[in-house]
Amino acid sequence: MQSDHSRKTNVFAAGTLYRVSESRVDEQYIQAKLHDPAAHFVPVWKNKNLVAAGDPLQSVYMSYDQAAPMLTDSAPLIFLGVLEGIPHFAFALPDEAPVDTLFPAGQQFKDLRDIGVLLTQDEGSLYAYARALVHWHRTHQYCGRCGSKTISQEAGHVLQCTNPACALRHFPRTDAAIIVLITYQEHCLLVRQSVWPEGMYATVAGFLEPGESLENAVAREVMEETGLELEHIEYHSSQPWPFPASIMIGFTAQATTMEYKLDQLEIEQAIWVTREELSVKLKEGTLKLPPPLSIASRLIDDWFRAGE
Repeated sequence: MQSDHSRKTNVFAAGTLYRVSESRVDEQYIQAKLHDPAAHFVPVWKNKNLVAAGDPLQSVYMSYDQAAPMLTDSAPLIFLGVLEGIPHFAFALPDEAPVDTLFPAGQQFKDLRDIGVLLTQDEGSLYAYARALVHWHRTHQYCGRCGSKTISQEAGHVLQCTNPACALRHFPRTDAAIIVLITYQEHCLLVRQSVWPEGMYATVAGFLEPGESLENAVAREVMEETGLELEHIEYHSSQPWPFPASIMIGFTAQATTMEYKLDQLEIEQAIWVTREELSVKLKEGTLKLPPPLSIASRLIDDWFRAGE
């Protein structure tokens, strides 16, 4: 693995899908793509994605004829875009759908957290996109302003309030969150929450608040959770995080001291480690890091390899 983060891409972040956003309002265009014999339909069930067992793991797409009997009025098709000339649509299966009998043996719905790193960059990005939009549709069936039913428009990218007196247009939401690797000289700060698996440590993270810049959010979250003041806050990279609808914006920063004071409601424990100490703890099995799926893993890995 290369330490230069400009040469590496986070999981879910490197898809080459052309979203064709300018044509979402063109019903004729959407219908043509919908009935393209090559079109792929991406089912999502209970926020899980369909894959076929194998080495490597394979994403599973359906044809229109296969998908049509599974479509419902409450779960419209969502146009994702065009990948390698092939139109892609997402749709939700109802929770009660008998998926064990609907799909062949060897095909299963899996949590994207478990399979994301096993898919290609295009597949992972596409599945994350489909999962996020399906979740948005399922959780925004009613207008947040007047409570009236919403209907899908612009190929699934707008939910329109059906109340003429309101007529509010709702757009897919993404919750911005910062995540930061904190260093002091040759040390890196790792923290853990009590709900995490035993021995797992990661980096400080938190949600952006209204009226706040990203850098302000980094400084505030770190101060609230560890009592540390920061300097040299620098952007690292970002990652779509559809669990259920976030964008993780990664930073690095330097602490002005090693003396921290933890918010026990957020952070159970924190430790400063050098690269050598981290290597020893990992080999001993006394410390675990986040899975490679996450940007937290990359932040730590890039810091570690920068010392090689």
